[in-house]
Amino acid sequence: MVRGKEQHLWRFPLRAGSSQPALLLAMPQLIGYHVWYNQDSLFVAAFPDQPPMGMYLAVPGTKKTEKLEESIWRSLHKVPRKQAVSYLVPVSDSVAEIKQMQVKTGEREGLIQALPGSQDYAWLPNGRLLMAQGAKLYVYRPGTDRRWKEVADFTPQGVKNITRLAVSPKGNYLSFVANL
Repeated sequence: MVRGKEQHLWRFPLRAGSSQPALLLAMPQLIGYHVWYNQDSLFVAAFPDQPPMGMYLAVPGTKKTEKLEESIWRSLHKVPRKQAVSYLVPVSDSVAEIKQMQVKTGEREGLIQALPGSQDYAWLPNGRLLMAQGAKLYVYRPGTDRRWKEVADFTPQGVKNITRLAVSPKGNYLSFVANL
């Protein structure tokens, strides 16, 4: 590993004085994104020195990692009400497919093509997906809908490009990063 190129996963206490920060996971790859599957294991998007990122299953307590996908984009999510994770697999330079993997079996399934040029999506607690393209939000219900449906347009608020979506656990709040 080249010195100064490390990007590890750390644990920091939320309460002052409760414990010291601790290195949780170090990999030879640069850790870019992660999602906890349960209290013992997480899925990690990591890359050597530059893209493509691969997807790994990591168990920090054992220091074991297993590569599951060769090339993914940045969104990794736990799928609500399922023992599955979802992620983006590039199809071209600007288009990806949202896939889900059953954690117990490793079975993978394509859900839908992501909106062109978009890399960020979020799950709603009821199992629907939200994805943004430009200033608009779209929803998709796996297994029911055939395509993305527009549900909101933030152009009047001066929003130009939405990224980094997050939904609260109860689904009553949405946050996003955007350019004005």
